Amino acid sequence: MAAKNFESESDESELEEEGAEIEDIIGEIASECSAIFDNPENGDLLSQIFEMARGHYDKDRKGWDELLSDLKTVLAATDDDDIHDILQDYNRKVKLELS
Repeated sequence: MAAKNFESESDESELEEEGAEIEDIIGEIASECSAIFDNPENGDLLSQIFEMARGHYDKDRKGWDELLSDLKTVLAATDDDDIHDILQDYNRKVKLELS
């Protein structure tokens, strides 16, 4: 019985670490791309991507890491006029490939 409790404590610790890891990634992107939230529509799209990441990160960590890294790079190098289209594309990609 004690081993079972240890397993669930270990599992809980792993989930907390994964949750903290995805929150760190999201926080980094949000802080570097904070101007996106000035436009409510763009902010909503980015928030949707973040919520999907929170809900599905543990299923495909490598895929999420790559997608979020790419998203951060693309957003940093993009003109404000193109951000909405990019966020829509990434939102579709998330729904099709990672959820």
